[in-house]
Amino acid sequence: MTTETVATHNVTEQTAKAAPFDQELFELASSVSADFSRNGSEPAGTVSVDWKNWLNTQIARLEALEDNWDGYGADALAPAALQRAHNFLELVGKQAALPPKPWVSLTNGGGVWLEWDTSRVDFIIEIAPSGLVGAHAATPSFEFDGLLAEHLDDAKRAWAQLISDS
Repeated sequence: MTTETVATHNVTEQTAKAAPFDQELFELASSVSADFSRNGSEPAGTVSVDWKNWLNTQIARLEALEDNWDGYGADALAPAALQRAHNFLELVGKQAALPPKPWVSLTNGGGVWLEWDTSRVDFIIEIAPSGLVGAHAATPSFEFDGLLAEHLDDAKRAWAQLISDS
């Protein structure tokens, strides 16, 4: 059985396949929509043109990277990680409250790294090639690091602070 590291925790591939990560990403993305209003002309439920253009640019940039993109043997983007990241970011773009756009990168194992950094919140989501989702957040009042499934309530609190900062 293979082991991969996500957000500083070792988990087995079997564990990764058993958890409903897409549901957790959905819950996170939509957790504060009712509490905030969207700035902009597009109604909630549609992806703003700016967000969609930004998302398409990020996806194309990641897809263009090949094996060894960092010069140290890093893997190319795993299609499953890309699909989960795309679905999550598109869902975020449909919410009534938009966070700032994250920094988007590949991990050296072919996963996707999403990072938001504001004056009060550092929030990271790492989507591994297997579908495993790690999360890390540091705020003035709390922090966590681990699997999103194990920290979903804390992730929602950090997400709400991230959106209120934007």
